[in-house]
Amino acid sequence: MSLLTRLTHESARLLLTTQRYVTQLPRASSGNRPSVYLTFDDGPHPERTERILDQFAANGGKATFFVIGRRARRHPSMLRRILNEGHSIGSHTWRHWSARHLSSEDYLADVRRNRDEIEQITGHKTDLFRPPYGELTPRTLMKLVLDGFRIIHWTHDTRDLQLPSIQHLRQRFSEDLLVDGDIVLMHDDCCVTSYALGECLNAWGAGVNFLPIPMKSQYHAQTSSGLKSPQSQNPVTTEQSPVGIGSQSNSEQWGSL
Repeated sequence: MSLLTRLTHESARLLLTTQRYVTQLPRASSGNRPSVYLTFDDGPHPERTERILDQFAANGGKATFFVIGRRARRHPSMLRRILNEGHSIGSHTWRHWSARHLSSEDYLADVRRNRDEIEQITGHKTDLFRPPYGELTPRTLMKLVLDGFRIIHWTHDTRDLQLPSIQHLRQRFSEDLLVDGDIVLMHDDCCVTSYALGECLNAWGAGVNFLPIPMKSQYHAQTSSGLKSPQSQNPVTTEQSPVGIGSQSNSEQWGSL
């Protein structure tokens, strides 16, 4: 991650509300089980995304898929299945370019194009956005926020694209612990992830609600711009069905931003 992006992240944490710049989410359900948000980037893939959805159907739980516009256009039925099965969808740009390589105007147009494609395919609007590589510039960030997007980062990076085998990913899941509101980064075009997900979910054990990130903000906006104000923040509420997987403590993070 570039120095400019790191500075952008730190500035966003200071200046923007947690409704618009999200690195962790509050508890979304009652009870003692923590709520964890699994997220998948870079799809949809015609075989691997389908395999991941099959494993969620078999094991329970929901997730959020940040899709690339070009791939969404090639596989529209996959987007419909994602929503029909209770998951959520966000934009991951049209071409998967870094914000450092485009003007802020061109980057925003690229993100809007993907958002419009998702709506055209599914009939649903999404305000969720994750930048490829986590890269943003200050100007691009503000344009996205003012255009109504919620920027979703992550608490844990599984680094699944770098792992050589299913066993390595399973080991990572069994060794790392999760707490309420954690956002986990994975990739649904990753072969290892597509085969290992079911075992990884079980490796976290019983006790976690795996939930999708709501596609429309369920917070009350503090200001129209998304800038911080002294008003209190309201937690997400959702009625998605939980699945018992995971742990209730977290000793260290996997690549926290």
